[in-house]
Order: sequence, then structure tokens, then C-alpha cells
Amino acid sequence: MKKMFTSVLIAATVAVAAIPAAYADGGTNSFVDIENSYAKDAIQDLFNKGIVTGMDNKGHFSPKGTLTRAQFVTMMVKSLGLKADATTSSFTDVSGWSLPYVEAAYQAGIINGVGKDKFDPNAPVTREMSATILVKSLETKSDLDEQDADLTFKDAGKVSTWAAPFIGLAQKYKLVNGFPDGTFDPKGISNREMGAAMASNLLKAIDAVTNETPTAPVISNVSIKSSNEHPSLAKIGDTITLTFTTTEQVTKLSGFKINGSNPTSFKSEGSENNWTNTATYVLEETDPVGPVNFQINVKNAAGLYSITTEATSDGSSVTVLAAPVISDVTIVSSNEDPTKATVGDTVTLKFTTDQEVAKLSNFKINGGNPTSFTSTEQANHIWVNKATYVIDPSDPTGPMNFQINVKNLVGSYSITTEATTDKSAVTVY
Repeated sequence: MKKMFTSVLIAATVAVAAIPAAYADGGTNSFVDIENSYAKDAIQDLFNKGIVTGMDNKGHFSPKGTLTRAQFVTMMVKSLGLKADATTSSFTDVSGWSLPYVEAAYQAGIINGVGKDKFDPNAPVTREMSATILVKSLETKSDLDEQDADLTFKDAGKVSTWAAPFIGLAQKYKLVNGFPDGTFDPKGISNREMGAAMASNLLKAIDAVTNETPTAPVISNVSIKSSNEHPSLAKIGDTITLTFTTTEQVTKLSGFKINGSNPTSFKSEGSENNWTNTATYVLEETDPVGPVNFQINVKNAAGLYSITTEATSDGSSVTVLAAPVISDVTIVSSNEDPTKATVGDTVTLKFTTDQEVAKLSNFKINGGNPTSFTSTEQANHIWVNKATYVIDPSDPTGPMNFQINVKNLVGSYSITTEATTDKSAVTVY
């Protein structure tokens, strides 16, 4: 629609929409009072799509009830899939449940106020107002052809000048219908079943004017993390969470894998063109150590497949760590003879691991807790670990014993080690 019509909208740019109270039992018939409504199928379809709700929690839609401007606008916003998250309004008389929807419609250019920063949300909607809103809503999806958009209703002469071009287009694009006698009744009040029928017509018209070839889902914002205390590391039993976004709801394909296996769970949650997709996987004994790999393969409602995605967008990664392996175990005493120790001598137990470790509570030297413990990375990515123990009078004489028990950053335990690698030993005298 050309901008020549914009100025005439100031007095008539508002409409109807969804309903403040909800009734959603999910049954075959969503409402108990629509059986005899000519718009029954439209109401049911809009309910299924989340565009309309009921007037109370008892299942009443009130098809003959008055349709307010706020309700009709809400219906349009939901039908168009517009984002409605505003917390402040451009109108001084709009608040509560309708505020985000009215503001979304205003920002999209679908409506204007009634003057002096007012919207009059609770006023009823005339049929010529609703037709105008419908056309402005459809224009957000595509340019409309004004050719052959003439008014043919018998009472066309009663249509307001500002509304005439809109009603002509509304008629051309089958957004509105007249009455059996060929009239439109432009000044008449639209009721709720009329609003539902018009919203249903809008959805059909959108499909007709856009006629877009479906496109494959596009994956973005890919991230991966572990449930471990260290999100970039993991061990057997930890849960790996892979998240990504799409502009539509998707389902996973059989080729969607995490570490070569099917995800433990998958869900696609969101609305309009903002969907967050989450896949989880619990690491098993058969999972290899090293970086966790994945292949994201999803499809949309049209059955079109995404491009396989195998890398994160934010550089995140998860590495599965094996249990630490202990090697190069030696033991020496600070005594002049390193194989002997007496009270006051310090015994040093030294060993290497392929990763940083911390000692467990059952790490013992001669049955006692080490005096100190350190794990230091070397240039070759090998960790040298040292535990010291000071001989006290309670230590028995004879060969010293030890039990090396450590864990890595993800909490995996080493195998208990009780012998040196180089046959070194210390005897207490």
C-alpha cells in the first residue's frame, strides 16, 4: 500500500486481538461455546496456533462478544509473529497484558493512536477499522498491488474516505467478506468471531503474498560445555550440553551425533524466529579420551535439512580426561644416606603424571598424611609431583611404605601405587 494512505490512519488505526484470560485444556474443542459459530474452525485453528485464548478458565470464547481494539491488535501481532516484549508504551492509556502487543503493532506501523498519545484500548472495533488494520498487517509481509482493488459492496458510499482504499485492498486480498445482502456495514462493530475469521484470512493471505520457497534451517551460536566443575573438561558420567540457535523450530536427524553417539535428549524451544536448541549426552565408558566431537544435523517443518555443523561459534570445547597415570616413582631421605632416615629427617616421594593432580585423603607415607604436596607442570607438559613426610618418634623402624592416590581436575582417580619404579627405598632406623 502506498504511503498516500498513511495520513488517514491516524483516526482509524487500531484493532483487535487475542484475549487476556486463558483457557487451554488442549482438547479437541478448545471452547465450549463455539459449536454454533460460523467461525468455529477459524477459532479452533487460531487457538491451536496460540493466537487466541479464552475469556475465562471455563472454556468460554464468547464469539458474539465485543472485540476491543487491544484484543484485535494482539491477534494481529501474534498472527504476524512479531516480537512483543516492550515494557513501556508510546500511549498513555495502555498498560497491563496488552502493552507489549499494542507497542509491537505501533512500532511495526500497523496502528496509530486516536490523538493526544491515546490508543483507547478498550473501545470496540468498527469493521472499517479492522479492515484497515488487516491491510496494514499484510503490508508488513509484502508490497500489495492496488490494481483492481475497487470497492464493490452495496454500501460502499457509507465507507469513510480514509478507509476506502484499505477496504478495497482487504476485499481484493480476501481479508474481509461482506454480508449475504452484499453490504459491508463499515460502521458496524466487529465481534470476536469476526475477529477470528479475519485473523484466519490474514494467515491465508500471508501465505499467498509471500509465496516463499522454504529454506533450510540455519544454525548459529553453537556452544558446548560439560556439567563438570570445569566446563571445558569432562570424565565418564558427566553430561555434555550442546546448544545452538535457529530461526525456526527444528527436529534432530539420525545423523545428529555427540562423540559419535545419539544425544541423550534434544529439545527445540522458542517462538517466532528465535529458537534455542539443546542436546545433551552422558559420557560412557566407551567414550574416548580427548576432545568431544559433534555433528549437528536438523530439519525444519518443511523437511529441509541443515548443513552439518561440527564446530562451535564461541570457541568452546570439551576434553574428556582419562584417569591420571603414575610413573617414575622414587623415594629418598634427606639423611646423609638417602636410603636411611631417622626422627626429624624429611622423606620425599616423587612421581610424574601426564596431567595436574591433587592428592586424595588416602594418600599416605608410612601410614601418615604427607607434610606437603605439590604438582608442577614441566616444559614437556609432564607434571612432577612431590610429597614430603617428616619422620617422627611414632614411625616404626624398618622399610617405609606409601600409597599414592591422586585425582585429576575432573575428579578421576588414579590406581593406587605402592612401589617405586627405580627400586629406591628408605628404611627408618
